[in-house]
Parts: sequence; C-alpha cells; structure tokens
Amino acid sequence: MLIGTVINTLEIKQCNPQLENQNILLVKSMEALTPALDQAGAQVGDRVLVVSGQAAEKYCMQSPADAAII
Repeated sequence: MLIGTVINTLEIKQCNPQLENQNILLVKSMEALTPALDQAGAQVGDRVLVVSGQAAEKYCMQSPADAAII
C-alpha cells in the first residue's frame, strides 16, 4: 500500500478484454511511478491510496490488476 499523487492518465491500445472501459492512471509516490486501475474516480493532481496484489484484484472485480486506486 502506498500514497501518491496522480500525475497523468494512460491510454492502452491493446489490453485484456476485462480491462476495457477502465481508467489507468500514473501515480507518483516517493518510491516510484506506478500505473494503477482507478476505482475511486480520481483525477490528475489528486492524492490517492494505491493497493497491490490480491487487494487490487479484489477491488477491480477480479480483473487482472497489479495495482488499484481505492
């Protein structure tokens, strides 16, 4: 789990069908830049909480996600 700031949105041209119509945001934390699926309606400039692993999959309705904004 980490706290970061949304710095940009990402556009994916080819992805898993389960990820269609999902927003992917780029989050900057003290450690790194992390792409994450947006489950909270965040926008650029917002401070967010990012979870990873099984917690991310739970919040993303079993979509193949490594990180999610909650």
